[in-house]
Amino acid sequence: MVLDSRPLYAIVTLTCLGLFIALIDTFLPRKRPSFLGWVAAAGALAALGMDWTAPNGSPWQGILLFDSFSRSFNAVFLISLAIVCTASAGQEGRMRFAGEYYALLTFSTIGLMLMASAGGLIAPYLGLGGSQDVHSWGRGFGGHSLWHKRDLRSNGVVGRQSGQHPVR
Repeated sequence: MVLDSRPLYAIVTLTCLGLFIALIDTFLPRKRPSFLGWVAAAGALAALGMDWTAPNGSPWQGILLFDSFSRSFNAVFLISLAIVCTASAGQEGRMRFAGEYYALLTFSTIGLMLMASAGGLIAPYLGLGGSQDVHSWGRGFGGHSLWHKRDLRSNGVVGRQSGQHPVR
């Protein structure tokens, strides 16, 4: 049996897009025009076009199912990704790691798409893990971000509530 891999093109495109955005951000200067969000949104819409033009299929003996049900959820996820990326493009000048932000959004969307296309019991597990583990990657790089300090302060772990000096 010949495997028709056209239903997987959208997921492969999003993977390459996330890697491209993360890598291109490392080589660009900090003072640059905001364009990574627009690139991510264009890639999401291109993946949406590939997803809708791909034939129905169930690769790997039905672990993933690509049908109208999964395509409707993929459309919601990809349109949401495009909206979030275009809305965030104006704030890129203030972001320290804009490329990582867009890459994490893209990889999280891949996990959601895998969950929507699940045909066996292993696919939802992989999709949920892929969409949730991405958020901990951002925490792993340093862990001393402004959000982390604010979370600690609001939970009473650090600050006047616990008897320690407030985080600055």
